[in-house]
Amino acid sequence: MLKEQLYCMGRIFTRHGVPDDVIWEMVKGFALIYQRPVRQTENTEDTANHKPHVHRMEPHPGLTYLLEKIGR
Repeated sequence: MLKEQLYCMGRIFTRHGVPDDVIWEMVKGFALIYQRPVRQTENTEDTANHKPHVHRMEPHPGLTYLLEKIGR
């Protein structure tokens, strides 16, 4: 599903001429999302002491809408 999401976003970014720095920020975010479960399956240590990264920025309202819809 992640591949399909990236293809969708790529089409949108191309159509709207999104700047490279925005695309790279999105790529970094998706890379982190992908790497988290990979590390968890490879990591045999106790992860209870791991503190999650705190995000201070609010997501775009369109993304908030989709996240709420998926969460139902």
